[in-house]
Amino acid sequence: MAETQDGRMLAEALAYAKRGWYVFPLHHPIASGCSCSKDCDSPAKHPRTAKGLLDATRDQAQIRRWWKTWPEANIGVRTGKISGIVVVDTDLKNDGPKNWSGL
Repeated sequence: MAETQDGRMLAEALAYAKRGWYVFPLHHPIASGCSCSKDCDSPAKHPRTAKGLLDATRDQAQIRRWWKTWPEANIGVRTGKISGIVVVDTDLKNDGPKNWSGL
């Protein structure tokens, strides 16, 4: 099967779940900003599901249903103990490089 962009996102979401990471669908970028059709602060970075990260799962069937409904969805990964992932986020606008070097 030839992978399309849509198929690639599903494949990646399933691969993340196989690693033990809990995933959930996010909105995706469009020419005017975000697929949520709002003037949002976080284009393509916020959840499509009602409970957001609380809906995150490793269930392959659920992941397939989500990406069938939203084939262009970005992939959210629930971080922390549940997935065994720690994230350190630094932003340029808040002296990120300086703060990072201080760590």
